[in-house]
Amino acid sequence: MNIKELYDKNEQINIETYLSKCGVKDIEEYLNPSGKYLDDCMLYNNIRDGVQEIKYHCLTENNKIFIIQDGDCDGVCCTVMLYQYLRALKEDLDISILIHTSKQRGLDDEDIMNRIREEKPNLVIIPDAGTNNKIQAKELCDLGIGLLVIDHHDIATPIEHGTLINNQDPKSNVSKNGSGALVTHKFLQALDKEFNLEWSSWFIDLVALSLISDSMDMSEMENREYYHYGLETIECVNNEFLKHLIDSFIGNEYTQKDLSFKVIPKINSICRHKNIEYKQRLIMAFIGQDNLDEVLDIVSQAHKDQIDTVNNIIELNVDKIEKIKDNNLIVFASDDIPRSYSGLVCAKIMNICNNKPTIVGSIKDGELIGSLRSPIPLRSDLDNNDLVEWASGHEDSCGILIKENNIGSLVDYYNSLTLSYSPCISVLKSYTIKSLPTKLFGLFEPYNALWNGKGLQKPMFHISNITFNPSDVQIMGKTKRVIKIHSNGIDFMIFNCLKEDKEKLGLGYYEDGCFISSPKKEKMQLECVGELGINEWNGNKKLQVIIDKYEVICYNKKSKKDIF
Repeated sequence: MNIKELYDKNEQINIETYLSKCGVKDIEEYLNPSGKYLDDCMLYNNIRDGVQEIKYHCLTENNKIFIIQDGDCDGVCCTVMLYQYLRALKEDLDISILIHTSKQRGLDDEDIMNRIREEKPNLVIIPDAGTNNKIQAKELCDLGIGLLVIDHHDIATPIEHGTLINNQDPKSNVSKNGSGALVTHKFLQALDKEFNLEWSSWFIDLVALSLISDSMDMSEMENREYYHYGLETIECVNNEFLKHLIDSFIGNEYTQKDLSFKVIPKINSICRHKNIEYKQRLIMAFIGQDNLDEVLDIVSQAHKDQIDTVNNIIELNVDKIEKIKDNNLIVFASDDIPRSYSGLVCAKIMNICNNKPTIVGSIKDGELIGSLRSPIPLRSDLDNNDLVEWASGHEDSCGILIKENNIGSLVDYYNSLTLSYSPCISVLKSYTIKSLPTKLFGLFEPYNALWNGKGLQKPMFHISNITFNPSDVQIMGKTKRVIKIHSNGIDFMIFNCLKEDKEKLGLGYYEDGCFISSPKKEKMQLECVGELGINEWNGNKKLQVIIDKYEVICYNKKSKKDIF
């Protein structure tokens, strides 16, 4: 394991020092938010022009407005906020929501452009997209159609016609780490100021949800404030459908990780689904105009459809994947993959191919367009490679376009390199099992609400020299997907274990899909990265490590030769 320790030998480990190491500047404010780090909405460049657009188009009779919804959870949150606010501002406003039928953004969708050309609305609003739709913005201007873009994505070829409000604008002295919904909320705050209202406070829960769904940096003070006031407890939640989702899929007590794994994927599964009615009903539920239980069933079905679709794609292409798994860069193209599912399929194939950088997409007109998932930072390297047209997004997760004729050369290029696929894992400290201080167990449990996938990771420790007998390992749970290894007075837990986990740990093997228990007789040794907690059951407390990552080897007992 490639381990990086955050703490030096004599440093004290506690919540204050850990937050400081994560980049949090004001520890007391982070733990007990007061709202003082919420940026003033009027610091956003062009926000006054956007307000004037709304005043003109909302308060003028018979004006038609289109909102283009971006196809993810952040886009849903933005659209719901804008729609409900503008409806409250003018009840009979002629306003329509346009939804992408495929994985396209802003005005890149030709179907949406055609509808705009045909119906000629007075104003088009694009939240969470549209910043770089320069050519299409010019066309809207020529048609006499107003354009308001409220976004948080990088600025490359910005629109020159219409109004652009974007937190990445260097003229705006604001946080660059906000989601599309956060920037949209700032715009609603500006409308509050203009009309002497306080309606923007209705939507803080949706902003908080968007920050988690879009993997925003939650060590950022403003993001922390939004989450604290909008979503930290179920009592903060205003939106009835969001409350319904949390109650149904998690319960009243939850963490940011629970939202990331149990609620947000359900919403995104609707956004990816080919059924346009599903997408429409999701929006209707969020704005309070549909049966919440019925839409909840639709959400569950869409998520099931998503899992089935991805699994079917993998099963149909097992042989093809097997042929390419030895490459340093895995590139898989198939017409069977809907573009909206390319990222999910990519993550699945990456796991099959021993966690190597993976590109998945379909080929159209001689080009592969799809997604990259990588255990190591790779986007910039690919984007600067002459064999790649572009790679845009995060370093380990992005969209990508490659000419079909260049795929073979790109794979050959990476096969010529020596790559390490082991990302550097940051832990607080590294210990052997015998040197691990018991006082660290449960130390961070009171702060579980703070941890997330970006910016403020759950505190993890590296533990080595864990020896065990495979015959003593317990396989637990109704689905037999929980493993407990007891060693040195500590329970080491692996949840949602896969087939390969059982095999790597020497517990047995699979034959015709069935697990055959056949524990190895020799001792084995484990090193892991995990969370230190205390499990209490019927008044008994046990030290517990919830394993996040691990490596296992056969145990070689030291001989006299090793010692002397």
